[in-house]
Amino acid sequence: MIYVVKGLRFPLLSRTAIEALDIVSFVRQVQMSADDVYERFPQVFEGLGKLDGEYNIDLKEDAKPYAVTTPRRVALPQMDQVKEELAKMERQGVISKIDKPTDWCAPMVVVPKQNGKVRICVDFTKLNDCVRRERHILPSVEHILA
Repeated sequence: MIYVVKGLRFPLLSRTAIEALDIVSFVRQVQMSADDVYERFPQVFEGLGKLDGEYNIDLKEDAKPYAVTTPRRVALPQMDQVKEELAKMERQGVISKIDKPTDWCAPMVVVPKQNGKVRICVDFTKLNDCVRRERHILPSVEHILA
């Protein structure tokens, strides 16, 4: 039997003591290396992780559009790789090409990977400042138990 003590800030027993007294036993412990996980569950690490459907991002009332006026430069030796990666991302539906002026435009950052390829990142700092956050307040334990 386990008792919950209201206002208790520190546990009375440590995990070592609980295991030594055989109060709680850990039945299902998983001990796998990262290589084992990749090998056993390869489908988890494939693809984009894109979710189906659409999501609407609500902006704050006072949000002012932000567009980069001076884009960050891409090193000439990386230019072909960047173009290839952008084309691949467009084929996969991750990005779409826009040929007209837009109110919102975030800067692109090119980061070289250890395997020689490039990773394309976007700095959404200015956009994130304008997003109205959804509040999902979790109920307290007292509320659930009541």
